[in-house]
Amino acid sequence: MQIEGSNVLDLFAGTGNMSLEFASREANRVVSVDQNRKCIQFIEQISKQLEIDVIQSYSSDAEKYLEKCSSRFDLIFADPPYAYTNGLKLWNLITEKELLEPDGYFILEHGKDQDFEGEEGFLFSRKFGNVNFTFFQSES
Repeated sequence: MQIEGSNVLDLFAGTGNMSLEFASREANRVVSVDQNRKCIQFIEQISKQLEIDVIQSYSSDAEKYLEKCSSRFDLIFADPPYAYTNGLKLWNLITEKELLEPDGYFILEHGKDQDFEGEEGFLFSRKFGNVNFTFFQSES
């Protein structure tokens, strides 16, 4: 997946490390979502200091944001807390609302106790220590 020129959604953005990485790789637009208002303020502050104008940040619960979202993205990245067990709900919201561009990707970071193999759109999972990344692809 090429980041340059893409539109990216960073769910559970935290302090915005991934959003900044996407911006540094010349994403066209990065939307950062986190329910912690202090995290969003930090992302806004850093973006301003670094003169990064492609990051838009929103203080919201990730699921509620997806329910109301009408934009489409080339890549959606989610790094929820490891205790979060609604990864499949995120994927279902993304597909139901058609939030991915054709052949777009959803990458979910999760703990080892979750397995998405066999789910519609599942591509593959990779394990790095205690961290797992599962890749889904839009079939539209």
